[in-house]
Amino acid sequence: MHNPKSTHGQGKLECWIELLTLAEAKASAMWLIKPAPPDPYELRLIIWKVQKVVQRDAPPEVIDLFVSAGVSIAGVKGQETDTHFRARSCTGSFNWRMKFPILLPPQVNGGWPRLRICVWDKELLAHNDSICETMLSLKGICKRAMRIKDRLKVVMKGEDKFVLKGLRHPNHPKATAEVEMSLEIMPLSVANQLPAGLGRGDPNTNPHLPEPEGRMRLVRASISGVTILLCVGLALNRVVSFLCVLFVVAVPSIRYVERSDRIECVSQDLLLLLSDDHNRTVSVTRTVLPNSPISKISVLNHAHPFRHHHTTHHTTTTSLALTITDPIHSSFGCLFCLVCLLVL
Repeated sequence: MHNPKSTHGQGKLECWIELLTLAEAKASAMWLIKPAPPDPYELRLIIWKVQKVVQRDAPPEVIDLFVSAGVSIAGVKGQETDTHFRARSCTGSFNWRMKFPILLPPQVNGGWPRLRICVWDKELLAHNDSICETMLSLKGICKRAMRIKDRLKVVMKGEDKFVLKGLRHPNHPKATAEVEMSLEIMPLSVANQLPAGLGRGDPNTNPHLPEPEGRMRLVRASISGVTILLCVGLALNRVVSFLCVLFVVAVPSIRYVERSDRIECVSQDLLLLLSDDHNRTVSVTRTVLPNSPISKISVLNHAHPFRHHHTTHHTTTTSLALTITDPIHSSFGCLFCLVCLLVL
């Protein structure tokens, strides 16, 4: 097919034409050319290990590795391996199986499925860091599986394990890694006869996946995460302790709580305020409570009589109860806060 405005081909059309008489057309039924319904297949992927990891500019000494994979089919969710914490020598061991349902032949609009594999660096307190990825076309293996209608493995150099190279990061060309993996596809009827669990779960068969090598024990693997949480908690604890000390030392010492005829304060400056008026007399009585840093001061305020229009008026006697903090005990309180700050 060509367009007169272009010298390049615009595609091709494949068709089938029959010329029949009216009698022949009535005698022969029409051919059923509707495509056959798709058959269910199962794609099985095993991630054995990841090696030769280079993250951004230089390979890290230790890294928390995991791998994710997914197929370009609507409604099929991606899957992830477990995490190899503190993987040394830029090598992570997984022995992890993934299974994806596939319908073949694919829908017209969907096209042939593709497999996407990504290598990640797991972060505990931030988003996971993508190291590299790649996209594999499954068109060839799917067409061959449709022809043989049986289990089909990808075999390279006589081995069903092969190393996938060429993983790259789209924004960091130097970031790379190699993934040792296995890939096979089979009809769903065959898959039911060869059961296999996800990951290393039951039934762990076809093939059996051993526990990965080079892993740290669970307690040691979690030390890094626990250490980070402890450091954050310790820092917050120090900040709170410092603010407590700052509050005791720097906050103004006068605080009044007025309750009818009772006033509570934490400063002796109030006594000066009471005696500042020349028309009244203040009587102070102090009582120290046993085993307590608080002293009670009873203040008796006597108002002097005065005359107005030749009439003598006497105001009532007001009793004020004051509670102040002993400066000596306040010093011990500050010292105690400082000791707690140093210990914590």
